[in-house]
Amino acid sequence: MPPPAVVDPRRWGMGDIFWGLGIVLLASTLLTLPVAVSGVATNGVWVTLLGALGTWIGFAGWPVYCSWVKGLGTLKADFGFRMEWYDLFLGVAAAVGALVVNVLLGVIEQQIDVRPETNTQILSDNANTGLGVLVVGAIAVLGAPIFEELFFRGLTFGAVEKRFNRWAAFVVSTVLFTLLHAQPASTWLGLGLMLVHIGVLGVTFGLLRLVTGRLGPSIVAHMTVNGFATLVVLATSIG
Repeated sequence: MPPPAVVDPRRWGMGDIFWGLGIVLLASTLLTLPVAVSGVATNGVWVTLLGALGTWIGFAGWPVYCSWVKGLGTLKADFGFRMEWYDLFLGVAAAVGALVVNVLLGVIEQQIDVRPETNTQILSDNANTGLGVLVVGAIAVLGAPIFEELFFRGLTFGAVEKRFNRWAAFVVSTVLFTLLHAQPASTWLGLGLMLVHIGVLGVTFGLLRLVTGRLGPSIVAHMTVNGFATLVVLATSIG
């Protein structure tokens, strides 16, 4: 007599990826549109902050809901949201490797006289005031890495892995992360190069999740990359 099949008690799945993305779009629009059209804000800092809050409602709020209502009750058990002490070194080392790859790609692009588009425009736009630097820096270095990793390498990775396998989860979460971080570009070539640079980061974060089974290393790597980008933008703006 065969042993009884093990039933996965986690009821969240592929559909929750789309729910999360829908909440991101809705919450960001509802929070930023009134401020943007009213002209109350004198600069884009508050629009950026409200947009980030709306994004985090979907990227963080929905995984929390899925875990509490449809999962095992903890982010650690459902999505691997945990960290070991050595994840700090692992994440920083992986981030440095990804940054080196992107720098080398940039050198090649310069040699062939191609200037890629960047996705750091929000940082640049808000780097001219102390408040803007503080707000955008906190969003980029602290908030975004934690909440985006929870959604992309947590919920998305876990849902696809449940439905298919871990390699499919790696591919889908990486592609989704890359596409959603792209910004409008002036040329198709510029857009393509931007996607390559973002894809290098997505692959790095995804591999950390794939190999370790937890989010600690990818969060640290994400923080390191965003911190470096923030420093570069600030140095460029000041200079």
